[in-house]
Amino acid sequence: MSPITFRNPAVLTKMITTLDHVSNGRAILGVGAGWAKEEHRQFGIEFGEGFGERLRWLREALPVMRGMLDGARPTAEGSRYAVADVVNAPPPIQDHLPILIGGSGPKVTLRLVAEYGDMCNLIGTPDQVAEKEAILIEHCEAVGSDHNEIERTVAIRQPIIRNSRVEAEQSLRDVFAHNGAEPWPGTDSIGTPDDLVDRCAPSSRWAIGTSSSSS
Repeated sequence: MSPITFRNPAVLTKMITTLDHVSNGRAILGVGAGWAKEEHRQFGIEFGEGFGERLRWLREALPVMRGMLDGARPTAEGSRYAVADVVNAPPPIQDHLPILIGGSGPKVTLRLVAEYGDMCNLIGTPDQVAEKEAILIEHCEAVGSDHNEIERTVAIRQPIIRNSRVEAEQSLRDVFAHNGAEPWPGTDSIGTPDDLVDRCAPSSRWAIGTSSSSS
């Protein structure tokens, strides 16, 4: 999974095409808008003015990548990316190399999944994922795509199990502090064994991070 900020979309598509040959047709192009600001700062990569701008970059990039993977020679003159009759030769081994779009923002990200995605990577509790699933189906109906053709996956981040939730939350903060960052609240599988069982069960009302801070 690559944030679109990390690489030019045409170069990324060529890289994943090479990987498809190396893996004998098993590659998946995973891409998202990106979220780790500190990582971008450390590596000197432009982060954009905010999530909205990075989503606009992703929207520009997706038709370029899909076109190249499908054997078209896309031309694009966007505010972020410009390609001219770009050739992807040799093409991927797969007839249709899938694009996995990470994230589950209801207004933009899931709309992009409906328009361009073969797979998506949702984030949240079972109840939250079910809500995002319903929104994705609405977007698919709006753009005329078949939601049954989109494979759903779910991100489970940083599973940390300790004897108490407070201990687990401190361990999570320590892990992120090592890289100079703050945890993204509400998305990490941390706590006691019972906490993690509750998180994986439908209708869970527990949100990670609420014992010490609001999420």
